[in-house]
Amino acid sequence: MSYSLFECRDGAFVVVPRGLTPPIEAYTAHGEFQHVTDRCRHLYDSPVWDDVSRMIDQALYAEVRPEVAFSIFEVPDPAHR
Repeated sequence: MSYSLFECRDGAFVVVPRGLTPPIEAYTAHGEFQHVTDRCRHLYDSPVWDDVSRMIDQALYAEVRPEVAFSIFEVPDPAHR
C-alpha cells in the first residue's frame, strides 16, 4: 500500500493511505492540512512503519512526530512546497 503525508495547520503530521485525505477527526484536532508528499522511503519492514500501519489500520490515519515523518518520507524543502 502507498501512503501520503499531510501537514496540519498546528504543525502536526498525518499519514494516510494514498488517495485519501485526513479524516474529520484529524481536521478537528489539528486544523486545515496540506499535502506534503507521497514519496515514501519504503522502510515498511521497520518498527516505525509497524506502529504507523497499526494506527492506520485502526483509524485510517496516523499522527506522527516530525522526526518520524522526515524519516519515512522524502520531504521537499518547505520553501518549495
